[in-house]
Amino acid sequence: MDKVLGDNSYPRRKWLRKSFLAVLKRPDLWIVSLVQVFSLVPTSWWQKKPYLPLPDKQWIKFRMETAFGDPNNRPLPQDTISFLEWCKRG
Repeated sequence: MDKVLGDNSYPRRKWLRKSFLAVLKRPDLWIVSLVQVFSLVPTSWWQKKPYLPLPDKQWIKFRMETAFGDPNNRPLPQDTISFLEWCKRG
């Protein structure tokens, strides 16, 4: 099964929930996180099934492989916080 935004949605929800809670504890990163979430939305998302503003699965796999060496890996909540802090500095 595809673990990255694929058929097995439980691990994805668990990872998203943990990352969301980590960001929720950091009000200084809220705006940065919203900017990053919206930057993942593909252009003209409403013209393609499933008609939801979701990032491309292949792009997510590529990013996980380049960042963690495994396309099926999930970042830890601290990885998400570190990324957002890096975005905020830049």
